[in-house]
Amino acid sequence: LVVIDGILTAVVLIFVLHSWFTKKEVDEPILELDEIASQVMCALFMVQALVVQPSRLISLWQWLSDFPSLLRRRGPPSLERWKLGLTLLLLNLNCWFRFVNVYFMWWFIHNPSLRPLEWEIATLITSVLCGAIGIGLEKYFVRLATRNAEVARVAVDESQDDRLSGMRSVGDSRTPLTTGGDKLELGGVSQNGSEVRPAEESAAAGPA
Repeated sequence: LVVIDGILTAVVLIFVLHSWFTKKEVDEPILELDEIASQVMCALFMVQALVVQPSRLISLWQWLSDFPSLLRRRGPPSLERWKLGLTLLLLNLNCWFRFVNVYFMWWFIHNPSLRPLEWEIATLITSVLCGAIGIGLEKYFVRLATRNAEVARVAVDESQDDRLSGMRSVGDSRTPLTTGGDKLELGGVSQNGSEVRPAEESAAAGPA
């Protein structure tokens, strides 16, 4: 419905602009059709703004009062506070300028010739730009945060792998201590494999 009405509005606007540039008077049916198409488009934009405004306003309030709960509600990846605040402000401005545009459209609905055209066009363009820039920035910031988190995770995994490899290398390089050709005796048995008998030890230690 939005696309159909947008096409109709564009076609009527072309006729109106052509009449202005050629210094011809615009036909009354064309003006009425343009007003109807504009009002329908305004109503559709108004419905969209009313649907998305509550969640955007709640997010903005949480950004101001309870930022950690906003991050928990949004889920990963977490964005820096100024980045999230900028996108929320633009998305709310998208709705607020749309409400102003609706005011100018509906307040002069019975006498369109008195409607300030500059305010109508300015609020409409500003609303569209705020919405497009806000959504674009949010997607860019989320994509950037996701990539940074992935890089950090890979770096941590590589650091753990290097530490484990170093521990294995130290364990493999350890060798038993030896003293000369013979090893120390422990509990009557030498470490080189020869047994020392207690009787022989007593005889060897007899009187000279």
